[in-house]
Amino acid sequence: MAQTFSLLERYLKKKRGPIFQKQLSDFMETSNKLFDIFCHDKIRRRELELKHPLRMSDIGFQFYEDQKGRRIGKCVAIMEDLTPSDIKFQKLAGQST
Repeated sequence: MAQTFSLLERYLKKKRGPIFQKQLSDFMETSNKLFDIFCHDKIRRRELELKHPLRMSDIGFQFYEDQKGRRIGKCVAIMEDLTPSDIKFQKLAGQST
């Protein structure tokens, strides 16, 4: 995974065509799966919630769902919409890669 990231990062900007975009898309999909540690098995999740005094709230679940998609929310103490400056930063960060 780290090697793939390194190769993608070193791609020359003028050579970032359809092949690069496909490789980048595949990498992003793989990384999203790699870091998704949510327990989808409801029975097992309930067992874990009983074993550990920690339960995902409705707001936490909404944040989790948001982070799997366009990521329009951010986590501070509670989930809130991105500010215009957050959106501007995202656009600038996307252009610099």
